[in-house]
Amino acid sequence: MQKIVFAINHRQTEDAITEHISSQFRVAGALTYREAVIDNIRETQADALLIRETLPGSVPIETLLKQIRVMFSNTRIIVICSERPNGDPFLKSLVDLGIYDIINSDKPRLPDIISYILTPRTFKDVAQYGVGLTSNPA
Repeated sequence: MQKIVFAINHRQTEDAITEHISSQFRVAGALTYREAVIDNIRETQADALLIRETLPGSVPIETLLKQIRVMFSNTRIIVICSERPNGDPFLKSLVDLGIYDIINSDKPRLPDIISYILTPRTFKDVAQYGVGLTSNPA
């Protein structure tokens, strides 16, 4: 069974997600600030991390995500971010880091979050977020 760490700081959502993914994932942590993420992944050897861009903390989110990708290259990162247009620098930076599980929404729906956890996305799913890329190349 895979292990997932929640870094979204929303207990009700964490509980609801857990109900739907418990046959495939065991929750290895529920974190409330960015500075706890690295140590938790190191301790739990989590397979996946669900993180909200607005998770409190003093470490810039881009720095944290880059550290995770370098230190724990096999940990899949699922990012919930504020809705941004295609080509946005933050979205592009996620794609550049190989983070393809991007929930780009101001109001993410529970079924969408569950879908992203259970069904990893590919580069094709996020190509439109890269500068100069489209999801339907000519």
